[in-house]
This record gives sequence, C-alpha cells and structure tokens, in this order.
Amino acid sequence: MGAVMWEELRHLTHLPRSIYGNQEKMWHSFSAAALNTMKSLLVMVATLSLAWGQEMHCHCATFVSTVEGGILMHNLPYTEVTDCDDFEGCESRCTKEFIDLTDGGDLDHELEDGNIVGQLCCDTAAAEGYENLMPSEVYMYSSICHGPWLYNGYKSKQKLCCDEGKYVHC
Repeated sequence: MGAVMWEELRHLTHLPRSIYGNQEKMWHSFSAAALNTMKSLLVMVATLSLAWGQEMHCHCATFVSTVEGGILMHNLPYTEVTDCDDFEGCESRCTKEFIDLTDGGDLDHELEDGNIVGQLCCDTAAAEGYENLMPSEVYMYSSICHGPWLYNGYKSKQKLCCDEGKYVHC
C-alpha cells in the first residue's frame, strides 16, 4: 500500500522517479517523520491548553475517614489565588474558614441558618450512603490548583456519630 501511495505522491509532485531511490523505504520514513511531528504537535497543544486553562483556586473541605476511604463532608467555596505554589496561604485560608464555620471545630456549633454543624455532616454522609457513622473525626483539608488534598492539622473537637442520618453524641 505504501508504494501505491508513494506513486500517487510522486505523480502529484511531478518529480522524476529516479531521485527517490528506494521508494518503499522513503515512504515509511516520510510516514514516521510525519507521525512523529504530529505527535509532538499534539503533545505541545495539549500541554499549552492545560497550562492556559488551569484554574488557580484554593479549595477547602472537611472529610471523615471510613474503611472504604474518605467522605467529603463539606466543600467550602473556593477562592482565587495568584500562585499555585502558595500552599501556606491556601492552608491558612482553609484553617480560618474551618475555625469560623465550626467555632474552632465544634460539631455542636449552631450556624447562622439554625443548622448544627454535626447534622450537616450527617446529612452529607447519609446522602453518600453512610446513614450510620460511628465515631469519626472530621478533618480539614486544603487543595491548591487542583493538587492533592493536604491535611492542615485541624480536626473536630468531638467525634462525629450519625444514627439513621441524625447527628448524635458519641
């Protein structure tokens, strides 16, 4: 098939057959070179689009651990950052949010809307299929620019227990 395509290419360019030498070998090297160029171009475009479209945000969330893994309890609104290497700034912001939202990690804290922090966590756990959760600490994590979730050293003052989706003291 390569020789047939090479012949078609030769006729399109109107070059004499004698300058090609081994046509089959040249067609394969032409194909490999074109393929390598296309691959390189594709990688470059993909890399540029990732760099251009990267969201520069600090994300804060609380999690509990189960035998199956972590369950997201509460995802706080993200904030814009100017530097994806500012782990300390993102962690500091998440710590402040956690302290403000939970009154220092208190699951019994009542929010402005009348909800209890622990009940919000149980509502989330129930929605994920964990209506009965015994006893679990709620941990604060941060993530910058869609990087890994990093534990910031803060956790709830008491353990979270949910019984049939209702927050109860452990």
